[in-house]
Amino acid sequence: MLMLDFKIHRYFKHDGSVINTKMRYQIMTEKNILSILSKVATPLCNGIENNLPTEVEIKTFETTHGVILPKDLKEILLNWDGFNEVTTFGPNCNSRLVLPLPNGKFGYDYEDFNCTLTSRCMFKNYDDPFLGLPNYSLPIFFADGGDIFVTLWPGAEGQVYHFQTNYDYISENETEIISNYEPDTACDLFDPINNNIPYYFTKLSNSFTDFVQQLLFIDVKNFDDVNNECLAAGKPLDISRLIQYELPENYSSHN
Repeated sequence: MLMLDFKIHRYFKHDGSVINTKMRYQIMTEKNILSILSKVATPLCNGIENNLPTEVEIKTFETTHGVILPKDLKEILLNWDGFNEVTTFGPNCNSRLVLPLPNGKFGYDYEDFNCTLTSRCMFKNYDDPFLGLPNYSLPIFFADGGDIFVTLWPGAEGQVYHFQTNYDYISENETEIISNYEPDTACDLFDPINNNIPYYFTKLSNSFTDFVQQLLFIDVKNFDDVNNECLAAGKPLDISRLIQYELPENYSSHN
């Protein structure tokens, strides 16, 4: 399956010099998810093969629960076990991975994204009722503002969602919107096939590949400056002003 990706980015080398600021067209396939991810993150397994799940473990998980893992997510787990952010890149040696949140629900424009869960943690937490997630939810990240999960709901496998769990910055209008149902009820109502997505949830992407492409590998000082200015002005985070980095080929977190 081919996807045409159209973006405008400012990319910088490790020393801070500009790579380009032009529009880019990219033809994306499921096969190059690792090359996409390697530009913004490093493997969670840290080069230790014993940390990686096996084909048998993944197949056992699928068979036990009667689900199918998306091909792109499976490729990441088999080769990386998940991924880490890089925190010492760029001229300031201070970098970060952030995920913009569309619509800015509950006062959150973004989530810091330091690392995914390991595959074994994902499998262990799958459909765990104590986590308070919808059925068929494979959690990949727990954040201050909310949880991010891949749904394995039959017919919607691979879609990625954010589930809000922090309401410190909720608006009066949002308080009224959710006043008729609690998060637990929202999870029971969640049904991506019938497009029943309660307000607590934000759909991030149709696939894990699309989700990875939304992650921003940014300079922390620049991010803090832009974010503080936007907050002072009462405006949402201006992503177009962020300095974004790309990791060089074969980069190691020990560089």
